[in-house]
Amino acid sequence: MQEISAGVHKIDYWTMASMYRLLLPIFIQADRVIYMDCDILVNMDINELWSIDLRERYLGAVLDQGEKLLEYFVSLGLNGELYFNSGVILFQLNNIRNNQTCMKKCLISCAISQ
Repeated sequence: MQEISAGVHKIDYWTMASMYRLLLPIFIQADRVIYMDCDILVNMDINELWSIDLRERYLGAVLDQGEKLLEYFVSLGLNGELYFNSGVILFQLNNIRNNQTCMKKCLISCAISQ
């Protein structure tokens, strides 16, 4: 991870952890993975989340909502409807890996230098 970090140019409003999530298809060879922030408490059968059929989608997440957050996005000139809560994400890694455009966008987003 340290050598990867050296090549990553941090985007001001993203943490390094945020950018590493985009690289999961490279580091984890499973078909899918559930990502959870370290402060998440699971009080149900995690299989309910795991068994969600994502079909051809790249990930499953919940839209980030809240008036303050929407106001913040609008103040940045962004569309608040396009953002999701990144604390719990079900990634369909094979779908991401199989789409070269998606993989390139993940890598470009992380600004990894060659």
